[in-house]
Amino acid sequence: MKPIKGLAIIFFMMLLLTGCNTLSKNCPPNTIIEWVDMVKINDIRYQHDSLEVPEELEIKTGKKLGEVSYEMADDACTNHKMKNGDAAFLGKGTPIYEVEGYLSSFMVYAGNKVYMVDENKSAETVNELYPIEGKVKNIIFQSTYDGALIHTFSKDSKEAFLREWLSLKLFDPMKISSEKLSDHERVFIGIELDNGIIFRETYYTDKNVFHFGAKGTKQLQQVVKQELQMAEKKK
Repeated sequence: MKPIKGLAIIFFMMLLLTGCNTLSKNCPPNTIIEWVDMVKINDIRYQHDSLEVPEELEIKTGKKLGEVSYEMADDACTNHKMKNGDAAFLGKGTPIYEVEGYLSSFMVYAGNKVYMVDENKSAETVNELYPIEGKVKNIIFQSTYDGALIHTFSKDSKEAFLREWLSLKLFDPMKISSEKLSDHERVFIGIELDNGIIFRETYYTDKNVFHFGAKGTKQLQQVVKQELQMAEKKK
């Protein structure tokens, strides 16, 4: 999802992710870096901050993929290029595991937390970035203010949305981040997985684009508009 050029900046403020302000001991004086809770292994970057994970969820892990070799917080500067084994807040030696039931290219587990793919340069479609076909419980609208549930898609709309969404081709999200997206209407679309974890996508309804770098089809746009109308009727 969505690759970013600067690792020290929270990728797209529209996601409303919360980072931690850190003064690096090796950076110039008064340098404050806002780190996203992320980790990289096998050339894939994962992040934790935008996930909603049920407190009661028991994560079953698979094989060990590797371990953290470098903790960036308090040490790396803004020009640091993230490498395999790097993590924002996980200590050196923290093991990284597969999550049972999901491909490791999509989700991993480390430091008692779930991390979901944030950047996979080899992915060319949404389905390759998010290999979740058959694993989605619900598609929902969430509040752009506090993330609260607003509306759940009908079964038919969920299936139609996923059919169109997963087939979309990816492009460099910097192409849309350079535009004045703040001038365009947006909605938060939550993808609830079958294990209860929810991850959020920002969708710009009039431009028909997703923040991570995907252009929607007319059919997808119509499904979203239809469900937005249904949500309005419930108010």
